[in-house]
Amino acid sequence: MSLTPLLTLPPEVIHHIIDYLDYEDILWSLRYVCRDLKEKTESYNRYRLDYRCISNAKFKRIGYLIRPENVISLILADDDAISSGVFLSQFDIKDFTRLYALTLIRTREKHLIEFLQHMPSGVKYLSIEHQDSLNLSHETIELHSSILSKVRLRQLHMVTSNFIIVNMQWPTDYAIQNLALRRCSCKQYLNLLRCLPNLHTLELLDFSTNDFADTFPSNLTLASFSHVKTLTITSNLMLMEMIRLVISLTRSIYYLKLSSLTRVLNIQNSIFDGSQWENFIETNLSELDKFEFFFQTFHRKCSGDALKQKLQAFVTPFQTTFWLEHKHWFVNCTCIKGELIELYSIPLCQSNHIHDSKDNQTSCSTLAMTSENETAMMDNVSHLSLALTDIPIVISSAQTAQTHGSLYQRTTHLSLELDSADYKRRIWYLSSLVNIPYLRQISLSSKPDKHSHVTIDYTIDALLKQTVNIRKLQISFGYHRQYDQILINVFPSTLLDKTIYVVFNTISEFRIDFILDRHRCSTNARAEPLYNLDEASVLLIDWLKVNNREYYIY
Repeated sequence: MSLTPLLTLPPEVIHHIIDYLDYEDILWSLRYVCRDLKEKTESYNRYRLDYRCISNAKFKRIGYLIRPENVISLILADDDAISSGVFLSQFDIKDFTRLYALTLIRTREKHLIEFLQHMPSGVKYLSIEHQDSLNLSHETIELHSSILSKVRLRQLHMVTSNFIIVNMQWPTDYAIQNLALRRCSCKQYLNLLRCLPNLHTLELLDFSTNDFADTFPSNLTLASFSHVKTLTITSNLMLMEMIRLVISLTRSIYYLKLSSLTRVLNIQNSIFDGSQWENFIETNLSELDKFEFFFQTFHRKCSGDALKQKLQAFVTPFQTTFWLEHKHWFVNCTCIKGELIELYSIPLCQSNHIHDSKDNQTSCSTLAMTSENETAMMDNVSHLSLALTDIPIVISSAQTAQTHGSLYQRTTHLSLELDSADYKRRIWYLSSLVNIPYLRQISLSSKPDKHSHVTIDYTIDALLKQTVNIRKLQISFGYHRQYDQILINVFPSTLLDKTIYVVFNTISEFRIDFILDRHRCSTNARAEPLYNLDEASVLLIDWLKVNNREYYIY
């Protein structure tokens, strides 16, 4: 096929097309197609660099090929090969003059300070996940506040301790529009609504109601803050009267997402009560267009008809005209192993999900559960955990007839527990559950068994033959002997041609990460002091050096 029509396009149009490509595809594939495309990639100035799961050799090549001023987004993780420390040893963050988005994951304090002190003024999106937020110095905590006044952020995502949020000094009339916090109390929530008049989207991942009575006394009159339009709250032990008052402060929202694990003695007047929600929404949230929720509770174990009646009691209030015809909001109620009840909107709004065998669950829904609806219900699941024993080895005719594929179509991270002697058949049927080519990371674990390395070897080989985008293969070992067998036997035979570097995690129990790559790049073994490593690990490191592979020890 001729490239002439593409090359006749104006540079800005070609750059717009390049926006949809991964930076590795741009550097290792597109720029080598022809001289003209190489020139177009060199003039491209909207690179989004994610330094997770890349080798030191590639890091150096990227630094050679891309000028800092052509980068608009950076992602760094301190538990990977290219940590924030490695990055700062090669670059000055001030040189990234067009940087728009900065994401720092588990960043060490000394490097975090440097980023905050010298962050380019053009940064509008900042995401910080602290490695040890409980032990941050007073200087770092003050920097968190000062950076807010110096940089006009639009989006801020902070996974940090409650202590830091308490000490935040939010500037008056601050321009921030999207805010996500790991921990937040009722008092802090009220303060955010008052201090951030431009706030549009608020996400609270661990909302505490411990100070509810002090923050919202019965005689307190509060106005609604109409600037907030989307609200996400995750909070355990959340009572209906509490959440009603909290949400009443943001009556103009058109999107609401709630998650809670709570105790329910009576469906009525609880967050599980569809009638209560219908009355509250009609009275207070007239602009609400989308309502997502995921509620969990434990109850006295039962089965059979008694269990079905209990689940129907949860679902019945959601079968009114308001839910089904006016809003078109559907719900599902599932009991797992006769004890855990989950009531949630469809599709499931949780990105992390544990799959259980259908033999372990009973469900009741307001939506007819066709195979297409079952698949659509799991569209938001990106991180999936399951055991081999939960993979069916007999596929129904309805599942066989599915034209749209697996149940979990958009899962990128799979955690698989190898707990079945019948592992070959179950691995064969795994594709009926998971869209394997879509996976980017696979984590395997197994129980202590002298034959476990055989199971892991077979599983790795079978899965890697079906993957396209896989970047990381993580293996957790049950005990020392199993660890030896994997390192000495499985790695050279199965992963040799796919691995660019290896991460030894000496902190957690017998875990090793194999970093895989779609675009092979020559690598050099990196020398590290061999502390806390056993004989098998040392032998593997010698093998890595001989075969030009990198390794890292944490």
